[in-house]
Amino acid sequence: MRSERNLTSKQEQAILALLSETTITAAAEKVTIGEATLYRWLKQTAFLVEYRTRRREAVEKATALLQQSSWAAASTLVRLLGSGSDSVKLRAAVALLDQANKGLETLDFEKRLLAVEEFAKEMGDCK
Repeated sequence: MRSERNLTSKQEQAILALLSETTITAAAEKVTIGEATLYRWLKQTAFLVEYRTRRREAVEKATALLQQSSWAAASTLVRLLGSGSDSVKLRAAVALLDQANKGLETLDFEKRLLAVEEFAKEMGDCK
């Protein structure tokens, strides 16, 4: 994947290393550059923008995978409600209730945000 930001091959490799390694030191070592060089690149706008773009893409893909797996996870929790162990049933019940409440909070927040955005749009049209 070649960026449109005219990064060097080493910079491209460094971005991939930053996404796969747990530390900047490990990323620099993987690409065989100095840690100071990598820190310097992270201060350059083009490099930083490309790194953040790729990092966001990686997180979005991971989030999509989690969302795709949520039905199976919820089904597992519901199945565990029928467990013979009271502690397993309790943990499953608490997890289900917590997630249900978070879902409602998210939906309520989204509804309120849309109302605020619509109000702001109307106020902007009045000027």
